[in-house]
Amino acid sequence: MLPNHVILEACVDSVRAAVQASQNGAHQLELCGRLDLDGLTPDIDLIKAVRAQVDIPIKVMLRNRGGNFVYSSDDISIMKDSLAELIQLDIQGIVFGALHEDDTINVELTQEICDLSGGIPITFHKAIDSSVDILSATYSLRSTGIQYILTSGGKPTAAEGSYLLKKMIKIAGPNIDIISAGKVTSDNIQELHKSIKGRSYHGKLIVGALDQYL
Repeated sequence: MLPNHVILEACVDSVRAAVQASQNGAHQLELCGRLDLDGLTPDIDLIKAVRAQVDIPIKVMLRNRGGNFVYSSDDISIMKDSLAELIQLDIQGIVFGALHEDDTINVELTQEICDLSGGIPITFHKAIDSSVDILSATYSLRSTGIQYILTSGGKPTAAEGSYLLKKMIKIAGPNIDIISAGKVTSDNIQELHKSIKGRSYHGKLIVGALDQYL
């Protein structure tokens, strides 16, 4: 059994999957559109529909396009407009990440998104896994207002990245929660937690198979 303090975050992109995840024991949701593009900002109507059906906290992806995490001024303008809409909804988190062209963390933009979030907690997403130095990236995020980092330790899976995930947890300290991700499922979560000993874990199958992943 996992300790009571461990948080399981399910990644979903539909009302049906959100309801199933909640019923299966997820503590919170990351709601996205277009998971085939690794998650984009979902439609406002989908967010409202999910909120009407589940009582657990909902985090929402803030990302206007697929591809890399180096954003143009037009991209940034679109995401700021989306953020202004999102903070009017009953959600409990925003999931965002941005890099510079040299694959270092875009600290300035990250801080700006934190400042514009209206106090809603910000998760820096797996853009960090594309950064040039994931441990330095973790240090740099300590100077921003983010509260969570979603990461597989720079590796394809949390299992492969477990060594670096443990280092990231130490670097992040008490004010930033490292959410371990990357093929985390209901079948391997117990073993992963024994190795990583994190506070939070994330996955599409973290509380079992949901309809959109069958």
